[in-house]
Amino acid sequence: MLEFYHEVIIIAIITDLNVSSKYRDRLLVALTRIYSNEDYLDSIKNPFLLGEALVHLGRIDEAKDVVKNRRKILSENLLSALIIYATAGLNNRLLKLIESGKQKLGFGKLIDKLELSTIYTGSNLLLEFLYNNTIKYKPKDIQLSKSELKNSSELSLAHYLSRINMLSSSPLMQFILDIVNERLTMKIPNSIKLAYLSIKTLCFSRYNKDKVSDAYNQLIKKLKKRGSHLDMFSYPIVIVNLLAAGKEEGVKLLLPKFLDALLWNIDKDVNYLLINALNYLEKPETKHNYKLYDTLYWLTERKYIAIDILVTFAIYLNDLLKIKDNINLNKIEELVSAGLILTSNMMFLRALIQTWIRQGYVDLAEEKIKAVLKETRDEFNLEEFFRILGGIYANRFSKKMRSSIEDIILAKKRKKRYLESFINELYYETMTIYPLKLKSKFLNQYLR
Repeated sequence: MLEFYHEVIIIAIITDLNVSSKYRDRLLVALTRIYSNEDYLDSIKNPFLLGEALVHLGRIDEAKDVVKNRRKILSENLLSALIIYATAGLNNRLLKLIESGKQKLGFGKLIDKLELSTIYTGSNLLLEFLYNNTIKYKPKDIQLSKSELKNSSELSLAHYLSRINMLSSSPLMQFILDIVNERLTMKIPNSIKLAYLSIKTLCFSRYNKDKVSDAYNQLIKKLKKRGSHLDMFSYPIVIVNLLAAGKEEGVKLLLPKFLDALLWNIDKDVNYLLINALNYLEKPETKHNYKLYDTLYWLTERKYIAIDILVTFAIYLNDLLKIKDNINLNKIEELVSAGLILTSNMMFLRALIQTWIRQGYVDLAEEKIKAVLKETRDEFNLEEFFRILGGIYANRFSKKMRSSIEDIILAKKRKKRYLESFINELYYETMTIYPLKLKSKFLNQYLR
């Protein structure tokens, strides 16, 4: 009865605020995923989103029928089409759609949709395409050397495999392990091999505990090797996988190395650069203080790189908080609290609130949300705040929080874009939190 109350309230909010049918349909699909309820189907107008809702309910043939005569697919329906085609076994259509998406959007923009649809469906075919194209991808707008391009591709692949392995409920483990084992034989930096070994460790911790020690011991052995600047990009993947696998001694060993990697090359160069620049400034005849400018530019660049990596770490920690596995919430709370102090980024705020909710501190989470809402005046930050509320509302552990979030949305006549931000995040997050569990006769052909 309580769940039904929440559904009615949210739908009433959207109707009252006259949100466009696109967002209303996405909301209804998200609620279908959360509650596995068929009551919303008649209200979904977009055929692709209707097909998506039907897929979640296991009604694959009906989903197939809804879109069978739809040849033209708008970019906003691309993700839905990927999901329907992958689960209905429409492989020719799926491959044509992916190729078309690559040409229209570019692989850089298509990749996020492929990642989400792979997590949600557990499709071996989608994962295969994502894998093959990631290792061949060459960004057009960035000039990289051959080795830099290879390392960038490997890091991207480790990122996607880690998230898919962490969040997908379908049995893709063997395919992921095949890819990981293949990459480990390649000549790639030690730091990226660590990321792959952490994926392997988590795989075995879930599905084959007899093999966990071997993968984990290999990882610890490689940790003792000399580090490089690439470590700061791969360590967040390693830390989160080890936390999910319950290998806290490895996390304890890795955290100081992660901080060192973030500060790589600063300690040994910064004093020399600053002294040089300040000495240059003391000369009254100096007209152009290039050394000072170069130093400040370099330090600013390093700062933003470090913040970007920390925010990526926050994204991984938020993924970790979605899974049902037993995880060390106290350790995660320490990490996200430190990240929030260092960056003031809302992804860390979101992770902190999610941690409190899983620990049972719902009152504390509600107070924090209200305080942040009261303090936030900037429109961009408010939009981001409502996006975070959508993610919190979606989480399976947030049932007791949902009424508080609804109260916030109902409190005032909210701007449309805030509500759209809320709905979009709710829609996308429910894919990663409630992945498909069905195994249709079509899907089974492509799952290992």
